[in-house]
Amino acid sequence: QGLGRWEEAVTHHKKAIAMNPGYLKFYNLGIAYGKMGNYKEAIEAFQSSIRWKPDYAESYYNLGVAYYKLMHWPDAIENLKLAVQKHPNHARAHLALGLAYLAKGERILARKQYEILRELDPELAKKMK
Repeated sequence: QGLGRWEEAVTHHKKAIAMNPGYLKFYNLGIAYGKMGNYKEAIEAFQSSIRWKPDYAESYYNLGVAYYKLMHWPDAIENLKLAVQKHPNHARAHLALGLAYLAKGERILARKQYEILRELDPELAKKMK
């Protein structure tokens, strides 16, 4: 996966899951699928990761991003909100949540995320302008 060989990574992650499933194995499978643009498969993998470890903010963040890529705004927002609830200082999750709010036309809610993000990471906040 570190070499960007996503198809091989998917194969190896599936084998690892078959041998001994766990949240990080499903999470890494989701990352590989996402990098390949297979967002529906990524969603399934991140959902499995969450079933294994419901408090892992990164799974919610990446699940939200996958829904965002598919333009499923309510699902993206729901999962990104969970990511920031579980990890309030997760700057990228605040950015993604703000962008999802903008895509849905929720400018006031997007502005709130911008203000939080400006405190957490001023450089990243510039991506919302």
